[in-house]
Amino acid sequence: MPVSVQWAVIDRFPVGWRMGAHHHDDIHEILLVTAGRLRTAIDGVVQVAEPGSVVLHVAGRDHAEEALGTRPFEALYANVAVRGAPRLDAAPWQIVDHGGRVEAAMRWAVEAFAAGTASAREAASGLIAAALHEFIAGAADPDAELVRRVRAYAIARLGEPLTLDDLAAAAALSRYHFARRFRVATRQSPMRWLSELRLDSGRHLLATTDLTVEAIGRRVGFPDRFHFSRAMRRRSGRPPSGWRR
Repeated sequence: MPVSVQWAVIDRFPVGWRMGAHHHDDIHEILLVTAGRLRTAIDGVVQVAEPGSVVLHVAGRDHAEEALGTRPFEALYANVAVRGAPRLDAAPWQIVDHGGRVEAAMRWAVEAFAAGTASAREAASGLIAAALHEFIAGAADPDAELVRRVRAYAIARLGEPLTLDDLAAAAALSRYHFARRFRVATRQSPMRWLSELRLDSGRHLLATTDLTVEAIGRRVGFPDRFHFSRAMRRRSGRPPSGWRR
């Protein structure tokens, strides 16, 4: 997919930021939400992107945006020119980055783009091409909406003791059919996936806030600092304090 990156940054917007309907004639925009929530309206359809959601605004498509909630909105953002690629305007405009591959590619692209050299920008273009490939693959996944719905439900309730039955109810499926479909979609059991989501959210809070380790552990669903620290050490080989440093 021939891609030329025009811009790649980490964008941060204050609480209450909004932009009316607009479009770009020759540029596609891809962004991945890392903090806060983004409301996007296209052709009367409204979707809300949570952290981990990837949004694609194709060239020529009017879209209006608004930051929601009481926390600033932050996203990895790139605008690109794409030549000779499949028609992106046929794809859905929001997916969930299940495996974190889009985020990894975009973070690396932002770093490369900032270097400013011709070779670094060429590398950034290749990385964004990889991110777009993952977006298209995710949009074609019949279970993507299932995972998106469950993720949004879980993110809003990470501090609660969620069960398999809770997640199945959010997906509007029986416990058995939900567990089977979810494992196929994510290659993880729902409860293992939930544990990983708690730890990823805890890691993000450690890196971006001054909350205490105990407060972060409670916010993402661990009963106390001991359980949070033990899980972090098992996942990354370091306790929360080591990760924060």
